[in-house]
Amino acid sequence: MFIDVKDIIEKIASVNLKTPASAIFNKTSRNRVYFNIVPKIKYEVEYGYGSIAQEGNSICGDNFLIKELDTARIIAAISDGMGKGYLAYQESKNTLMLIDEITNSHLDSSTALQIINTFFAIQDYQERYSTLDYLEINRTTGEMFLYKLGGATTLIVHQDGQSTEIKNKTLPIGLEELVSTETMQLADQDLIILASDGIFDNSYNQSELKTLITNIKHLPPQKIAYEILNYTLKNSNKRADDLSIIALKVSLVA
Repeated sequence: MFIDVKDIIEKIASVNLKTPASAIFNKTSRNRVYFNIVPKIKYEVEYGYGSIAQEGNSICGDNFLIKELDTARIIAAISDGMGKGYLAYQESKNTLMLIDEITNSHLDSSTALQIINTFFAIQDYQERYSTLDYLEINRTTGEMFLYKLGGATTLIVHQDGQSTEIKNKTLPIGLEELVSTETMQLADQDLIILASDGIFDNSYNQSELKTLITNIKHLPPQKIAYEILNYTLKNSNKRADDLSIIALKVSLVA
């Protein structure tokens, strides 16, 4: 029933706007269903995720966020709190809670992150900090905007098996004045690996890990996330850090 109504709305909107359009569910209120009408969605994004605490700790100091916005965008973020255990968990959790709240205001990601960065910069408790890896994918255009504040390497594996690495060049959130961004045009079947530093930095053989990711890129993202975590557990420096990962796969809508 819902799909039928959505299809009808999209057809009517496309005719009236004279351009292909998509309807995205917004909310229900007083027995009414509200949709946002956006340009035609051309890219779908599947994702999987997982995290494991550092050896000897029951609480992972990393937190992650995946959120589908009602503007045809999807955001994903990993924050790594300073240190380990509960204090690190609270630091990273607070960072992502702010991001979750401010992205509800329909600000663009650049403005939202600049506000949060400034907020942390003026706090008095900057002896502790958290890193942030944040990406936004526009499902209409296929553009990806990547923001790194003290985070780990991000890996994009393409359909032909080639890969692109985006390394961090900045300090953690609140320690630099401006937030910079990397922009990339994604293609069909691109796989994005967003991870905390425990994944790539603690692996004995990073080249072997990247080869593994290339070989399993055809799997569902959740399975990919599990396989990477399992590999890292078996081939890392005694699990010296928390492990967190988000795997996102982009596909063109038929």
